[in-house]
Amino acid sequence: MENIKITDKITEEQIKRIQNILKNTDKQKINIKGAIEWFDKVYIKQISKFIDINDKILCDCACGYGWFSFAYLLNRENNKAICIDLDKRILEIAKSISEILEVRDRIKFKIADITKLPLNSKSVNIFASIETLEHVGDNPELQMKYYYGQEKDKVMMMFKIQRELQLMALEEINRVTSEAVIIATPNRYYFKDHHDTGLKFVHWMPRYIGIQYSLKFSKEGYFHAPLHSRFLSHNGS
Repeated sequence: MENIKITDKITEEQIKRIQNILKNTDKQKINIKGAIEWFDKVYIKQISKFIDINDKILCDCACGYGWFSFAYLLNRENNKAICIDLDKRILEIAKSISEILEVRDRIKFKIADITKLPLNSKSVNIFASIETLEHVGDNPELQMKYYYGQEKDKVMMMFKIQRELQLMALEEINRVTSEAVIIATPNRYYFKDHHDTGLKFVHWMPRYIGIQYSLKFSKEGYFHAPLHSRFLSHNGS
């Protein structure tokens, strides 16, 4: 049986229109079909092994340009999605792309924070948040001062506040979701930082060393070292 991809019905004309929308963004060189197919393969098909995903509502939080939602909606005509992001400009772009892909009528777009979701309890079947949780409560400017030996007390307070905000986010996710949650965060055990810098071992270094090492390669990143990944556990271990 021939392998049918969810992007097979996307025309070259649609691709060109989307590329035109993305031409002044950080995604101007993205492989559009490839991005949608990747989300389908890595997330949608995997979750479908555990639950029936047809005729369900997805919340795509910190949705960016909407690739996860598009992968979820294409070729699944009864599915619906709620796309949430803090960035109004990116949401407007995602909305335009959804119109081109002809799924706009099945998506609601909302500007909101993951710690205070504008959704009723158990109102979505599936909740997805891809590489978002580690940024909740982050303050890169303050962290930079810590890297250079300044404002240490303030940064320690920031970490404490960050922990509380991330716990709030998890509580909100649990509140609004009825069936399944997909959360992806950087893998602290993998030797390469795919999240920010693309450098090897940088996220295993003490932060003040890691930032200096990154800057040598003209890179900046705020990937949490393994030591700092403990804060969501109950006992810190």
